[in-house]
Amino acid sequence: MHQRSTEDSDAQACIALINLTDHPLEGISALAFAGLLRDDDLAITWVAAQLAMRMAIRRRSVWSPDSGHDHTTDQISREQSLQMALTFDIAQQPSQFPAVPKAWEQLTMHLEEGSEEVLRDPDPFFD
Repeated sequence: MHQRSTEDSDAQACIALINLTDHPLEGISALAFAGLLRDDDLAITWVAAQLAMRMAIRRRSVWSPDSGHDHTTDQISREQSLQMALTFDIAQQPSQFPAVPKAWEQLTMHLEEGSEEVLRDPDPFFD
């Protein structure tokens, strides 16, 4: 972060911070996002904000009795978000934020008379 705030701002430092946003320790990831969001270059700040938004949109895991929860879809989505941030061209026009998923969805199952409707997080969901 220090290197990005000096006059010798380095693209490699920015790439390192973007990669650290996907660190498994939340504190390290949050510090990397904080550094990117405070960057003097507004294009970097915009890319960081978009990355934060994309990383907050999660995909539901798939359950199977044999292998348990499969988070592959969510992991692929997160990797794609990271790659989009890493390959951003500062010369191009900034793109829009991704749409926020709906807050919940109603389960489509046969309801018995007098039972309550069931809501759950949609897929994808905002975390």
